[in-house]
Amino acid sequence: MKKLAMVAVAAFVVSAFVTPADAQVSFDGKAVSFHSNGPAPIPLPPAPAPILVGTITKGKKKTVLTADATLTSEVLAPGAPWTLSVGVDVNGISMDPSITPPFNVVQDCGSDSFGGLFVAPANGCTASGTFMIDIDAAELVAPGCCIGVPLVVTLTGGPAFNPGIAGIPTSATLAVRMEKKK
Repeated sequence: MKKLAMVAVAAFVVSAFVTPADAQVSFDGKAVSFHSNGPAPIPLPPAPAPILVGTITKGKKKTVLTADATLTSEVLAPGAPWTLSVGVDVNGISMDPSITPPFNVVQDCGSDSFGGLFVAPANGCTASGTFMIDIDAAELVAPGCCIGVPLVVTLTGGPAFNPGIAGIPTSATLAVRMEKKK
């Protein structure tokens, strides 16, 4: 009975401090594409880099492409002043919002309202966004880019302004859908 109790305590301690294995997703299809990656080092500066790539088999007229993207830090980084950014493009064309590619969505991970920019310790951090593009409009701007060809959707992410955080483990998800306009 003592051995059973010791094994139970040991199992509890191990399960409490060990993170579960990531069940990574990788699927490309006709109208959807889903991808995720487990802990991987954040790309090196000077700018964000491609993290995940998904493909829709063929772009079609009268459709809109949407992408939900998330990049999150896997570890705490106390005292590290940093920012995290994500952006998504399809066949090299930035999806909206695309104010300042490749820094489309930027999360300040180390500021607080009292101390100002980069004063508070950075704990975990997540940057996410929903991106979209009208396939017909993209085709007008760049003929041959999007209708009748594979749609290669790239999630770009990394530090927006602080090169000191390169290498911090991050995880990312990308869910892409092509839907008919009504």
